[in-house]
Amino acid sequence: MSRTRLLGLMPLALLLGCSSTIVAAPATPTSKPTESSAALALRAWDEQRAAAYAAGSVGELRSLYVDGSAVGAADVRLLRQYVERGFVIEGMQMQVLALDVLRETQALLRVRVTDRLVGAAARGSVGVLPLPQDSPTTRVVTLRAEGGSWRVASVRAERSGDA
Repeated sequence: MSRTRLLGLMPLALLLGCSSTIVAAPATPTSKPTESSAALALRAWDEQRAAAYAAGSVGELRSLYVDGSAVGAADVRLLRQYVERGFVIEGMQMQVLALDVLRETQALLRVRVTDRLVGAAARGSVGVLPLPQDSPTTRVVTLRAEGGSWRVASVRAERSGDA
């Protein structure tokens, strides 16, 4: 596969940032999260997402999202495209530049996060291809406590000037 064709798959990944924009969550959500616990939950979720991409595991990735999540379905499709072409994505890291807790309950966590994907590379039979650097993007991420962990329900990109 050409580098140009491979890189053509990245815009959705950068939109999702996801990671890995959003993060691996603690195994058991604690009572009302604080901004610190929100940051930890998001980082943990992002780490789990990065691990799923590195393993090429569609099942692991799917388990990070609530059932019926549109952003989850899009993320799973993207990973499948990479895997079908013989690639896994390694080194996904989300650099968080700002994080604001918008809503916090035992069952729901909504944050506004400005972050960017850094360090990702596609590894396949042709070798390792660094993926393009992401620009900072602000998103509102909604996570729900399900089955003892935080799962992403939705991700909404914010345009500049949105409050």
